Amino acid sequence: MYVEGLRKRKEYDELQHSERSDRSKQFRGFVDDLSKRLKVPKDQLYENQYTMPPNQLLQLDGSIRNQMRAIDGVKIPCENTLSKLKMELAVTHGTMTGEFLRGGLMGAYMSDPLTFLQSVSTRSQFLCIGGDAGNGVSKLGVTYTNRRGKQKFQPLLVYAGKDDWESLEKLKHEPGEEPLTPFFGATRLAQLSGHSINDIWDLFQYVKDTCRKPVYLNGDMAFLLAVQGCKTASSLNPCPICIVAADKTRSDALRLSQQLLEPAAPRRPELPVGKHSKEHKSLLFFSPDEIVPLPLHILLGLCNRIISDTYAELLGAEKLKAAWDSVKSTPAWKSGVADIFGLNGPELCRWERRDIIAPILNELKLSRTQHKRAEKCQLWISGLHRHLLHARNWTDAEVSEFTSLVASMQSEWTAVTNTTVTPKVHMLTHAVEWVKKHRRLGVCSEAQIESYHARFTRIMNDHHSNLGWDLGRRMVRTLADSAVAAATQMSSAAAKTD
Repeated sequence: MYVEGLRKRKEYDELQHSERSDRSKQFRGFVDDLSKRLKVPKDQLYENQYTMPPNQLLQLDGSIRNQMRAIDGVKIPCENTLSKLKMELAVTHGTMTGEFLRGGLMGAYMSDPLTFLQSVSTRSQFLCIGGDAGNGVSKLGVTYTNRRGKQKFQPLLVYAGKDDWESLEKLKHEPGEEPLTPFFGATRLAQLSGHSINDIWDLFQYVKDTCRKPVYLNGDMAFLLAVQGCKTASSLNPCPICIVAADKTRSDALRLSQQLLEPAAPRRPELPVGKHSKEHKSLLFFSPDEIVPLPLHILLGLCNRIISDTYAELLGAEKLKAAWDSVKSTPAWKSGVADIFGLNGPELCRWERRDIIAPILNELKLSRTQHKRAEKCQLWISGLHRHLLHARNWTDAEVSEFTSLVASMQSEWTAVTNTTVTPKVHMLTHAVEWVKKHRRLGVCSEAQIESYHARFTRIMNDHHSNLGWDLGRRMVRTLADSAVAAATQMSSAAAKTD
């Protein structure tokens, strides 16, 4: 049938499969030409747009994506498109993963970590090498900042085990043996160019020595001491940054003398075994001023000690329990040991923000001395919470205020809290030194490493429980999901910048 000399087009529903394909190509060509003439992005010309970019969908589980496809009116890319995007990220951002098993040590690792770190370092202000053990799995990786300056942590290697020196040392490559974690891509090219990168520790040391951005070492006390080959915090030299001595003659329990509040010589990385509580060879070599003085654990340790010991003495067990329960967010039967016997970060925020102690002090008839002690403790909690974990660069006024706070805490700790000095009170000295030199602290902290444990466990249990007892494969897939999520965030930020 002809109309004005032209053949009438069939409706789209009447076309065969091949004809529909041709019609779609014509439409895409028309849209391309129209977007160029009007200077409008093509995705704005479509009536049915994707609900989100494909790279954001990679962070979701496959079952969730299938549920989204079942919703009428929601159009998202197919799995083949997402698989291709994953393969592209493996090349461009080094998200490939592998599995290792040797001598009872089982885990997963990123097989091209240098490519990933190169992508990270282009936008991050610094890199922090660190690790920790949580929920039976230890994570070793890097803390960095994204385009918005927000702190992120990405493990490069995970394994089932503790984070003590004996477990960490098993990751070292022994001459004459096959590499436990063979690398590929840019990392393999660095090996072929003459750099000794045979294990995760060689990689960390290579990054520390060659990266143009500042590279620090962070983690909790146990990890920092283990990496340097030292004994635990109950040793005669409990500090990972200096060789300050502890006095254990008064009791079998740890009792630190006033030497903790006095300056001590820095702990040299090349220190021989047997000196100042060093019993193993160091796994990494960082100078003392490159070790982050664990601000998160200072905050948690000192605040919980004040609340559980000093406030229990001043307010009584019943009043303290009522105040404690008012800020707890998780039932004890669901929590870990730390959440049961102490307040975590968000709970300490509520304690400080709600000013829990003031109403109780108004009710109780305390002596003038006791009232001053309680107010001083609350002032210290507020000061630590305000200074230790914020991500801003420090101003001169903040440095001066924090220095005064630390001087007050260290000089009056025993008199106000009626407890002995602990290693975390000593670590405040290094926190002051750190902010004076680097003008940043909280953004370099171990906070993201600690919070990552819950995320890793949730992904492994919720998304990969179908693998049953195959813990190795579950760790590999969980690490891959985490790496892909981090890479998609970086690629999205790069696209927005471009």
